[in-house]
Amino acid sequence: MADATNRDVRVPADPSAPATPAFAGRKPRPNHQRTLQVLRAMTPQQKLEHVFKLTERSLMLMRIGLRRRLPDLDPAVFEKVYLQLRERCRSRRY
Repeated sequence: MADATNRDVRVPADPSAPATPAFAGRKPRPNHQRTLQVLRAMTPQQKLEHVFKLTERSLMLMRIGLRRRLPDLDPAVFEKVYLQLRERCRSRRY
């Protein structure tokens, strides 16, 4: 039976190399616990409003990025391309 402390350690292919923790390459998240506290304190309605706000912002950023990539495109064609890209990004799980 494997020791529980060894689950979170990556064993290198080279036995002479030192083992590193599994989280060694991850970005530090100093505010993660605070973020979880804030999200847990929200009502379901507040969470849904937050989701809508984030969705709106991400679509705005996608539109801005697309406009930067295709600055000379006719507005009608640009809108068609934007809507096609938006449709491709939509979740199809429901």
